[in-house]
Amino acid sequence: MLEALDFVDPGVLIDRLLHAEQEVLFLVGAPMCTPVGETPGVPGVPGVIQRIRAEFLPVDGEAAPRAERKATALASLDEALVGADNPYQTAFRFLIARRGLQSANRLITRAVLDAGRTPVDEGLSDPVLDTLEYDPTAWHLPPAVRALGALVARYRQRFGRAVLTTNFDPLIEVAIRAAGGNAHSAVLVADGSLESTRGEGTLVVHAHGYWHGADTLHTPAALEQERLALRRSLARLYERRLLVVMAYGGWDDVFTRTLAEVVGDQGAFTEVVWCFFEDDPADIVERCGHILEQLRPALMRQRATLVRGVDCHAVLPALVEALDRELAHAEEEVVGREAVCKALLDALDAHRPVQLVGEPQMGKSAVLQWLGRRTVPEGWLAVTLDASRLARRTPVGLAWATIEAAERADVGELLRDRAAVPDVEDALRALEALGPLRLMIDDADALADEGHGFTSGFFARLAEWSAEGRLQWISTSRRPLGGCFAGLDLPFFAEAHILCIGGLDRGATRRMLQEHLGREAGRHALRLGGTLPAAVRWLARQRGPLTSDPGGTAQRFRSWIRPLLRRWWQQMDDAERSLIRDAARGALPVDRLNPDDGPVAARLAARGLLVELDGGWTLNGQAWRDFVRSLG
Repeated sequence: MLEALDFVDPGVLIDRLLHAEQEVLFLVGAPMCTPVGETPGVPGVPGVIQRIRAEFLPVDGEAAPRAERKATALASLDEALVGADNPYQTAFRFLIARRGLQSANRLITRAVLDAGRTPVDEGLSDPVLDTLEYDPTAWHLPPAVRALGALVARYRQRFGRAVLTTNFDPLIEVAIRAAGGNAHSAVLVADGSLESTRGEGTLVVHAHGYWHGADTLHTPAALEQERLALRRSLARLYERRLLVVMAYGGWDDVFTRTLAEVVGDQGAFTEVVWCFFEDDPADIVERCGHILEQLRPALMRQRATLVRGVDCHAVLPALVEALDRELAHAEEEVVGREAVCKALLDALDAHRPVQLVGEPQMGKSAVLQWLGRRTVPEGWLAVTLDASRLARRTPVGLAWATIEAAERADVGELLRDRAAVPDVEDALRALEALGPLRLMIDDADALADEGHGFTSGFFARLAEWSAEGRLQWISTSRRPLGGCFAGLDLPFFAEAHILCIGGLDRGATRRMLQEHLGREAGRHALRLGGTLPAAVRWLARQRGPLTSDPGGTAQRFRSWIRPLLRRWWQQMDDAERSLIRDAARGALPVDRLNPDDGPVAARLAARGLLVELDGGWTLNGQAWRDFVRSLG
């Protein structure tokens, strides 16, 4: 079976992480923080072994008996290292047996300080070392750990809730703070639960010990100790996440033992991406067979991906660069939405819930994401959820997802400690305990699925909080939510400020297309795609083809957008279709529409499907007009 394994290259890894639907959890090891080129770092395995050997080197002026004992011990150490299966563990067993664990702890402290920018003159007291951890300027950060800190700080909802590491050093926390984020550490050298850890920002879990103020684990006896509470806690952390293992050799420790249990559970939905530094699959099978055997159940279920040739110092910076490009593109996606964004903020200032309503791929989610990147008032929480991906689309399911996104395990206890099954009132109590909340829900109409369990009383309480300025509700949906929850009296939604998300501002669209494509190609793109956001995004990327082969590019564009246009058409009612057909045959003068058609045209225009040009309604772009005409 191992000979038939499929290994992918690092480019596939980056693509996978850019499009990950689950939250990503990194498990990283020592190579993340080792020196690279001219950048100092924490010594790797060879460097640490040399430090252990140095403990037994005689020094000038040392008494002869002591020097002889050291020389004899050093010879014994070198002999033990020859052919050792694990030289690192062999060296530490030797050191701890002859000098004690405190000597090993002190050696790790001094090794970590190799990554410091200046010598520590005040000594090695814990207060001095604590201070260093909160000073990012005091450390050299190798490329991989610097990039990991940027991922966690800038893209926390996807990458930054927790990081697992076997490292003793604080460089992950330092890198997160250097990138503008917050981090706190959980150092578990015995048993314990991660749920008992409290702190601000990302949780960094050190399962092999820490560089000061705690013991460090090095030997099989220490690393393989049974830690049931921690394993249960880690299993909950792995659940429904994408675990990315990088720069980690696969110790027989609590991380890998827990992973082996989780991937063997047919009811678990953890996915694993294991990254190997080796590039040759045959070398990986020979050297890392124990890892592949542990992953066998996940490989059989297609829930594990094996990546070869991963240099963490190259891959992680490349991932950050790709994400930053996507973020810049996301900011560009709200170009032409200035009026919508202003109306959204005005409605929130007026303590009104907001519904962003429009067709698929019209840019509702882009506006929601734009709001998610803005800061909230001091003391508020901001949570973004995708209702279509909730495990339970009920009041309790919504409350749980909000608590998890806000990382408020203390509030989760309000639901977990219930003797009976939590109900609507329990969900409301939990939401209220979170304090002032900006709740942003994408695809909120999914909450109205059959058996949803929402009540008029639930939304009445939300209306009360909104009016009091303690809740900001912003949702996206294809149609207003008031008509989605059959049989419920919902003044909360009736009083909401509904913003129809249609076409982009024409002037802004023209300027953006001409900036990307040039004057003539930009004009052609505007005629072809109109101000439809999906069309504008696709056409704006066609710099060369739209100039050198405008006819061929237009044909490819029509083929690409046709399935989306078909979805729009299928979701229209008869009156809308009739008016759209009329507009496809020629512009409809605004002042000549009959009274029944006026509101229909206004509704279609608000959704971006009609635009007013030269006093008449017409379809938004030639591709949309050609599609409707093709229907006969």
